[in-house]
Amino acid sequence: MTEPTPAASSAPSTSWMERARCSAVDSAVFFPECPTGPANDRSPYAAARAVCGRCPVTAECLDYALRNHERYGMWGGTTPAQRRTMKRGEPRPKEAS
Repeated sequence: MTEPTPAASSAPSTSWMERARCSAVDSAVFFPECPTGPANDRSPYAAARAVCGRCPVTAECLDYALRNHERYGMWGGTTPAQRRTMKRGEPRPKEAS
């Protein structure tokens, strides 16, 4: 008699989260109280951008955010406004220099 095999999960894998640089950072950095402003060093997301800029899994993180309709916080190096733009089919806005 053989053991039944577990059903394959249709949920996307989140194993990438273990390799994310943000896993060692306070989540408040990625969910600032005032999420508006330009994408530059004065932005409330500046600290999060610094972490995301060195992260090896930004593509997976962004994909997760888009698939799960994450409305708040920095995900995959993008702000909520940038993700809304991407969902409308517009290209990802370039960061201010």
